[in-house]
Amino acid sequence: MTGRATAVDGDTLHLGGERVRIVGMDAPELGQRCRDSFGAEWSCGEAARLRLSALLQQGDTACRPQGRDRYGRLLASCAAGEADLGEAMVRGGLAVADGYYFDSEAMARNEKAGIWAGDFVLPAQWRRQHEFNAGRPEPGNPWNTIREWFR
Repeated sequence: MTGRATAVDGDTLHLGGERVRIVGMDAPELGQRCRDSFGAEWSCGEAARLRLSALLQQGDTACRPQGRDRYGRLLASCAAGEADLGEAMVRGGLAVADGYYFDSEAMARNEKAGIWAGDFVLPAQWRRQHEFNAGRPEPGNPWNTIREWFR
């Protein structure tokens, strides 16, 4: 898949009529807040979305599909211009490695980039704590898929 994409959040984009979840990394959720090195809160989820949006401006986005998740989103590795989006997000400290990009995460940690500058809750843990998926309909029903698209 190739074309112009828009960021939904820090690890999901719209491309060619599809909602695409970038594999290999997990970014903070839009409502998630982190603490910087001085203990001040910042909107790390929104910062991740803004960074992905900026990366998408580098040129057409190309994604290699790898299946679908339980919500029907396409799972894919993606690049925009010369940038591997997952690697760039993890290396910039605005996502954690989740299957790939462990060397990039180590560099971000070492440099205290983004979320690694202070304290944060892992995105998966934050979702569990905030019952992020509570109330989401079970996958499989086409109406639920349509409803999820507009969430």
